[in-house]
Amino acid sequence: MKVLSKHVQLLAFACNFIALYLPDLSLMFPLPMKMFKYLSYILFAFGCVGRGFSSKKFGYAIAALAFSAGTAVFTRDIYYSSLVLIAFSMSDIDYHEVFKLSFYLLSGLMITTLLLAFAGILPMVVTSNNIISGRMGMGYYHSNVLPLVIFYLLVFRIFWKDGELKRIEMIMWSCIAGAVYVACRSRNGFLLTLMLTSAFFVKTFPKAEEKIEKVFNFKICRLFMDNSILLLSAFSLTMSLIAGKGLRWVYLVNRFFTGRFALAYLKMQIIGLHFINLMGNEEFNIGYTLDNGYIYTILRFGILFILIYIVIQRRIVKKCEYNVFCIFAFAVVSLSNFIDNDLLSYGFLPLIVMAASDHWQFSFREISKKYFEGVKV
Repeated sequence: MKVLSKHVQLLAFACNFIALYLPDLSLMFPLPMKMFKYLSYILFAFGCVGRGFSSKKFGYAIAALAFSAGTAVFTRDIYYSSLVLIAFSMSDIDYHEVFKLSFYLLSGLMITTLLLAFAGILPMVVTSNNIISGRMGMGYYHSNVLPLVIFYLLVFRIFWKDGELKRIEMIMWSCIAGAVYVACRSRNGFLLTLMLTSAFFVKTFPKAEEKIEKVFNFKICRLFMDNSILLLSAFSLTMSLIAGKGLRWVYLVNRFFTGRFALAYLKMQIIGLHFINLMGNEEFNIGYTLDNGYIYTILRFGILFILIYIVIQRRIVKKCEYNVFCIFAFAVVSLSNFIDNDLLSYGFLPLIVMAASDHWQFSFREISKKYFEGVKV
C-alpha cells in the first residue's frame, strides 16, 4: 500500500508539473492544462487515503488549507490551496526522487517542444527588446523561457545529486547554455547557468575547496545565501515604493532592471499594497505586467504570502547545512526570481516539495563519518 501510494504521489506531481509547463508554450492548451491540473489534485487526495500522518502534521495541514481556501474564495486563485495539498501529501517522499523525476520530465517536455517547433506545429515566436532583436522563442511564448529551462534542469541535477557532479557534465551544461543563448539571445537564464557552473569549477579547483568554503561561509556571503528571499523581497518592495520619488539613483537602478520597479510602482497606484490581497484575478490583471517574482507575490496575494517562501528557504538551508554549494544554488534560484516570475512555476515546484519533505540530505551517521572520521560521504 505504501509503495502504491508513493507511485500515485509521483504521478500526481508529474501531472501538476505538466499543467504548470503548458502555459509556457507558444500555443495555448487550456483544456489539457485543466485536465492535468485537476487530475493531479484527485491523485494527491487519493494518495493521502490510508496513510498514518501524525496529529500535529495533520493539524498544520488543515489549518493551512483552511486559510488558503478562505482567501481563494475571494481571489478565485487556488494555487496556494493546491500547494498545501502537494506539500502535505508528498512530505514522506524522498525529495531526491522528486528532483530526478522533475529532471527527466522537464527534459522530455523540452525536447518535445523543440521537435514540435521545428516541425512547424508550435509557432516560432520572435521577440525583441531595446538592445537585441530577432530573439527566437523555440516553441515557447517568449525567448527567455528556453534558457531558464536549461537553468532549472541544472538546478534539478544539483539537488538530485547533492551537488556531486562531474566537471565534464558542468562543461556540457555551459556549452548547452551558450548554444541556447546564441539562438534565443536571452541573458538571464544564460548568466544564471554560468553562475552555477563557474562556482562549481572554482569549488572543485585543486586545493581551492577549503578557501572557497571560507568565502561561502564569510558572514556577508552566508547572510545573503541564507536569507536571499527576505533581502531581495525587501529590496524589491522598497525600490517599488520610492520609484516615483524622482531620485536620480533610483532612476538609474530602475533603468538597469529595465523598468521593473517603475511598473511595480504604477501597479501599486492602481491596486494598492495589502497584507492579504483578496482581489480577484480579473481585477488584478488590469494594467501592467510584473516580472519580479517577489513584487508579483506581494501585490497579487499580499505581504503575508512572501513569508511562505522565506520559510521554504529556511527549511532548505537547514536541510543543506553541510552542503554550501546547494545553498548557493538555491540563492541563485532566488536571484532568478528577482528578474523573472517563477515562484509559481514548475521550476520552483520541486524546491517546495523539498522544503516540505521529512527527508534530510545527510543522516546523523553520515555527518559523523564525514566530519569526525574523515570519510567522504
